[in-house]
Amino acid sequence: MGPVFPKHSLNSLLASTVKNLRVKKKLSQEELASLAMVDRTYISGIERARRNITISTLERLIPHLASCPADFFKALCDIIDEQKDSKASEANHEDTKVAFKS
Repeated sequence: MGPVFPKHSLNSLLASTVKNLRVKKKLSQEELASLAMVDRTYISGIERARRNITISTLERLIPHLASCPADFFKALCDIIDEQKDSKASEANHEDTKVAFKS
């Protein structure tokens, strides 16, 4: 069996991860931008998956969002797992609706 791919692109998963961790840290986009030495509009674009984040930008953001890169990527994996659970729940709900119609 091949790898299971999330229903969203990697760019949108990174966007969700950056935003979720930023909000947990109680940082505004402007504060995070200042800490990472990037423009606030760039943070906004990243969080809306309108900008493609580079590795070098991730290296500047991660220290302000997570205690280490592994924690950042664990948060990303948690989002993927939540999507898998949501998709499985939706499938079970659809199966239940079909069973009641029969």
